[in-house]
Amino acid sequence: ALLARRAQPPRKPSGSDPPQPLLSSGDVVVVMEQCYCPMNWENVLRTCVAFGVLDIQLIQADRGVKGFKLYENGRNRHLMGKEAERAELEGRLAVTQFATAADFLSACERDGLEIWATDLSQKATDLSDALYRRRR
Repeated sequence: ALLARRAQPPRKPSGSDPPQPLLSSGDVVVVMEQCYCPMNWENVLRTCVAFGVLDIQLIQADRGVKGFKLYENGRNRHLMGKEAERAELEGRLAVTQFATAADFLSACERDGLEIWATDLSQKATDLSDALYRRRR
C-alpha cells in the first residue's frame, strides 16, 4: 500500500494559531496496487471509511479480484465490495481505479500528489521524521 498526500502550500503559523494536526484525513489518499485478495481490499476500504480517509486509488491487479463488482460510474471505474459500495452510495468514499501504475503516476503529477511509499529497508525514512520536517 502507498500513501499519497495532497500537496498544499506551506502556511506560516502565527503565535495565536492553535496547534494543527500534522495531517487531516482529507490530506491522505490510500493507494492499493496488485492486491489479489478480496478480503484485503475489503479490510483496507473498511479501515479507510473508519478513519475518514475518503479518497482511495486502486491500481488494477494483473488478474481479477473475485467477489468485487466492476462497473462504470461517470468517468471512473470502481472495483469494490459491499462495504465500500455502501460507503460510496452514502457519499463517504471516492474510489478511482487505474489500469497501470504509470496511469496512477501521471494522475499524481497532474493532481499535485506527493507519494509516500512503504519500505522495510534500513535506509527508509521514518514517516514521523518526514512529517516533522514538513511542518517546520
